[in-house]
Amino acid sequence: SRLNERSHGVSLITESTALVAQRVVAMVINLGCDMAMQGIATPEDIDNAVKLGLGYPYGPISWGDELGAKRILLILDRIYGLTGDPRYRPRPWLERRAKL
Repeated sequence: SRLNERSHGVSLITESTALVAQRVVAMVINLGCDMAMQGIATPEDIDNAVKLGLGYPYGPISWGDELGAKRILLILDRIYGLTGDPRYRPRPWLERRAKL
């Protein structure tokens, strides 16, 4: 397990290729971009579903806009390059947004 110490409500995470929150947010944004690209729902509907259904402060598309598509793309590229895990492969829709 990557979690190897817990004290005073703080957890120490070891052997991680990126900070936990960065990985989770980048993956949520990437998944939202994938759903929009596939036409599963509009970006607005995806954002509303995540905000209302999960209680997130932003939906994945607006969160990506807030943080910057280039930053999210960089995070995903680095994690994918280090791990080769296809879950971190940036979706083409996100790549196009980063170029805008």
